[in-house]
Amino acid sequence: MEKEIKNLGHKIKKLRELRNFSQEYMADQLGLSQSAYSKLETDQTELTYNRLSKIADALQLSVSDIIHFDEKVILNVTNNDHAAGGNYHQHNYYNDKKVIELLESQVRLLEDKVKHLEEQLRVVEGK
Repeated sequence: MEKEIKNLGHKIKKLRELRNFSQEYMADQLGLSQSAYSKLETDQTELTYNRLSKIADALQLSVSDIIHFDEKVILNVTNNDHAAGGNYHQHNYYNDKKVIELLESQVRLLEDKVKHLEEQLRVVEGK
């Protein structure tokens, strides 16, 4: 478990990126400056359980989800040479319910952004 605790900042960064949250958003949720939050992600600042719990809430996950997060299990992309000389990607997805919910939530956020941008474009074009 010591190794997992050592890499918490990296795990938090990857989970934040999966959620498409900015450091500024997370800092705001925690009542920190962006630079102070950045130090959490780079393990320059030690995390308390209370702070980790607040981060988990902002990411809509449990503390356990963060501690046990392993990006290599979720998406393991391997480049292999195909027999014909080309490259292909092999995707292995971890079917954990929380991960699926996280990815589905990300898709919904992106779909909402696309709709919003399409509406803005229609207004600009006068349609």
